[in-house]
Amino acid sequence: MAEYTPFSPQWWVQKLDTKLEAQKRATDKFERYFDGEQPLPVALSTKEYRKEFSAMLTAVRDNWMPLVVDAVAERLNPEGFRMPDDPAADKDASTIWQRNFLDADSKLAHQTALTTGTCPVMIWAGGDELAEITVEHPSQVYVAYESGSRRRRIAALKCWRDEWTDEKFFNLYLPTGIHKFREGKNSVLLDRADMVANPLGVVPIVELRNRLRLRDSATRSELMEVISTQDQIDKTLVDMLVAAEFAAFRQRWATGVELPVDENGKPIEGFESAVQRLWTVGSEGARFGDFNPTDLGQYVNVIESRVLSIARRTRTPPHYMLGSAGQFPSGESIKAAETGLVAKVRDRFVTFGESWEEVMRLAFQVEGNAKAEAFGAETIWADPESRTESEHVDAVMKKKTLGVPTLQLWEDLGYTIEQIGRFKAMLLDEAMLRMLAEPTVAEPAPVLALDPVT
Repeated sequence: MAEYTPFSPQWWVQKLDTKLEAQKRATDKFERYFDGEQPLPVALSTKEYRKEFSAMLTAVRDNWMPLVVDAVAERLNPEGFRMPDDPAADKDASTIWQRNFLDADSKLAHQTALTTGTCPVMIWAGGDELAEITVEHPSQVYVAYESGSRRRRIAALKCWRDEWTDEKFFNLYLPTGIHKFREGKNSVLLDRADMVANPLGVVPIVELRNRLRLRDSATRSELMEVISTQDQIDKTLVDMLVAAEFAAFRQRWATGVELPVDENGKPIEGFESAVQRLWTVGSEGARFGDFNPTDLGQYVNVIESRVLSIARRTRTPPHYMLGSAGQFPSGESIKAAETGLVAKVRDRFVTFGESWEEVMRLAFQVEGNAKAEAFGAETIWADPESRTESEHVDAVMKKKTLGVPTLQLWEDLGYTIEQIGRFKAMLLDEAMLRMLAEPTVAEPAPVLALDPVT
């Protein structure tokens, strides 16, 4: 491999490509578990066991990992951005958001960040000089930070292979510009375009980082602590299927009976069970019996205990996972059961919200909007709590008695920016119709003051 001058663009590509490969391996592992394609739990079984039941092992999966992620992701719904000097949701931010299809792509970003620990989001100017925001995959993009800093990005690399030519391409993003390379022979980097200047002055890729740690600035997947438990569930399920195949029915035995043999000397089964069949033998000393079947309920209890362990450690409500084996809460007990999950979601509001706010500031900078300096902006999220419509409306009406403005009440009810905008227009239309419908009251005739008769 070629040697390059430290901190040159080629040097950065080499360094970051190594980091990206390690990140890709971790990403692939977590996504395989999410997709139910995790490796078989071979470490939990013996060599003889694997040899005997390999076909059965291949087909077995009882995957709980998607639920751990989706329980959080389905409650992460950005509804807009509020600028510090405007109490209403910002229309410019909403326009950028909708133009880039981020109602849908933000869901992909949250799911990926929760699954793998990170999800990069790129901001650049499109062909019409408007902000273009794309959600990238962490197996293709790596972001590097300044030593000792969790926020100051110094470089980023995007790497991919062309599916037709199998060539490997690199885009290096620096605060000064973008450098584009392709891999030649012996991993030599070849320029494939002139450097594109970066008018933003910062690396234009922002990460949504899940469970960021202070010690080493590492991110963590929601699945990290429960992957081993998922392996235990898969192994127990395999054991249960093996038991169901060979020991879940009554095994019969017989003594004192001579069985005929075939031409190869192998015994011929002499007894076939059926409703209309009767077994008879000529030996007076013949005895018959059976063994007790294996109780599969013990395996079910083990699996349920492991599932409950996943629920507790990830703060996933148990009634999400246990089905008919669990107790389904209702009313206030649902809120109590989901307290941990709601707290977890609100924590992601802060961490993911900060990233989305920086994405929007860079988008405003691309379009030359003064809101690029709106560091007091905040992300507006949908209410993450589970409540009936009547409970929700009742709580909002109580806020109204405290003098909370109507616009805020509409937001609390979960209406989108576009819906609230329509409400304002509808109210104006209704007021105008009422004015037109009211009959015109004729003004009273003036009263003439007459001089008194003298």
